[in-house]
Amino acid sequence: MTNVRPLNNIVLLQRIVEDEVTEGGIILPESAKEPTRLAIVRAKGEGTPLPDGSVAPIKVEVGATVAYVDFSGTEITVDGTEYLLIEENRILAVVGDADDGEGEGWKS
Repeated sequence: MTNVRPLNNIVLLQRIVEDEVTEGGIILPESAKEPTRLAIVRAKGEGTPLPDGSVAPIKVEVGATVAYVDFSGTEITVDGTEYLLIEENRILAVVGDADDGEGEGWKS
């Protein structure tokens, strides 16, 4: 998958790319496209270190589709694929089931 291993409370996301052509066959220029705010979790850190030395684990699961806050995180490119590194608290919601169909993409 990827050789990026996020630290602490950081989550590695891969944005979901919208189609560049409408159903009617019109090609949309970059300036006309609304940026997507949905992504797939590709990797995650261990969690947030707490004052008592324990760690609060990250609740989203790898493979989950999530909605995240605009203008969050740091964009990186690894092996030609674009990713976004963001803090877990910038994830707003899990959308639908995880990619593998095994769960809801969220630990309680």
